[in-house]
Amino acid sequence: MSLRSSPSTVTADVASLAIQLADALERDGDFAGGEAALALAAAHEVDDRVAMRIAERALARGDAAAAMRALIPAWEAGSPDPHLEVLLAVSALALGLDDVCQSLTDPPCATGEHALVRLILAAKRNERIDVMPAMSTTERIWGLRALLRILADCGRADFVHHVVARAEALAIPGLTEALAGLPSTPPPSREVCTPPIAESRAAFAAAWDRPATDAVFNWAWTVSREVMAGERALLLGEGAPALRPLFRHGATTVVAAQPAPGVDAVGAPEALPVAPGRWHHVVAVGWISETLCPEAALAHVVAAMPHGGQLHLLVPGPRAAGADLLRLSVPAVEGLLARAGLVVEGVVGRSAEGLDVPPDEAALVIARAQRSVV
Repeated sequence: MSLRSSPSTVTADVASLAIQLADALERDGDFAGGEAALALAAAHEVDDRVAMRIAERALARGDAAAAMRALIPAWEAGSPDPHLEVLLAVSALALGLDDVCQSLTDPPCATGEHALVRLILAAKRNERIDVMPAMSTTERIWGLRALLRILADCGRADFVHHVVARAEALAIPGLTEALAGLPSTPPPSREVCTPPIAESRAAFAAAWDRPATDAVFNWAWTVSREVMAGERALLLGEGAPALRPLFRHGATTVVAAQPAPGVDAVGAPEALPVAPGRWHHVVAVGWISETLCPEAALAHVVAAMPHGGQLHLLVPGPRAAGADLLRLSVPAVEGLLARAGLVVEGVVGRSAEGLDVPPDEAALVIARAQRSVV
């Protein structure tokens, strides 16, 4: 019997095959396998159907950045599908890219879905909107609810707050009732909060059991003043619980590798147990130096921030005391941040007393960087 290969009778294209395979795997409960099949097809060719399928799954798990990465190649290739553009606009809105959302939904809107996304943006900006035509049918009302549900799943329940407020003001029949039950949070205020320095220093010194108490406190107190009242702040590292009182004016979550008082979640730097794109400020004390792979740890940290999110990083420097796993130099930290795609705003070396020192004499290296999705 000959073992020669024969021509395949399968005529479907790669994208269609991947979608069929994803459907079959997901029916068996293998959602990771389904996503892998779609990712393989996306790497092979640009296809609207695959891009939207990947984006819808990413948005369902609250990852707007992953959705945008999947959609942009198809959109730039000139996709004629208006729903793909709507998904891109929603992803941009979830990430804080309001200008991108605006350009995608400029009137006259291409579809009713476009109009609904533009309505949400206008509600956030408190702009005058002609809401009645878009809300004239039950289909439109529940379409708006579905879009707000996506945004809430991506950590942007503040959009629900804005739209509900406008709906109550306009008294549109059925709209307020349809939006009831959605997660709704007021946006953070722009109030600057300054923790009392003397009392805070004494409390921090009593809680901090590591070297360089003065330098760490000076840095943490300065960072805390950049967090506005109600802004989300993610504190990372074994020493993070000692910083928590400085950030009590924010919506603060503390993650460390070991359970301890003041720790909200336990996880490793290589597997940060938080949802993506949620935190306006990430304050990492050590953390990326508590692993043998700081690049992987930093990638998870970056994913935790939305567009414009701020990373405040402190790591042991070349002259650090103690038994830290890694000591990083100023150039090493600069390189890590740049390779992670962050906009580096400053990296300096500090002595244990908090004074500026040459890079090779630094007990600590502190850095500030910003995430830019585009």
